[in-house]
Amino acid sequence: MESTVTPDGPLGQNGPPRPNLIELLRSVKVVIEKHPEGYVAHPLGLLGVVMGHGDTFEEALLDIRSAIRSHLEIHGRGAYPENGSPILEAFIAEVNVVV
Repeated sequence: MESTVTPDGPLGQNGPPRPNLIELLRSVKVVIEKHPEGYVAHPLGLLGVVMGHGDTFEEALLDIRSAIRSHLEIHGRGAYPENGSPILEAFIAEVNVVV
């Protein structure tokens, strides 16, 4: 099978072309929660479930960075909402809920 390299990656090799990761490079806001067992991190603005964790804040940050990178390699532009608008700011609020 003949292979061609395009700006979006190789064609004709085991599935769809890989996205150009340089084009997808952008800042991702991340929420990091502290739990008794350690830290859990969630990125904002990505479709799908992406999580990182660690015993320390820094470990959780490294883990979520790796998880985001893997998610983008697998899903490419499909990892972002269709409108692609960035999250300008993120706020954390607490609400009371009757259960």
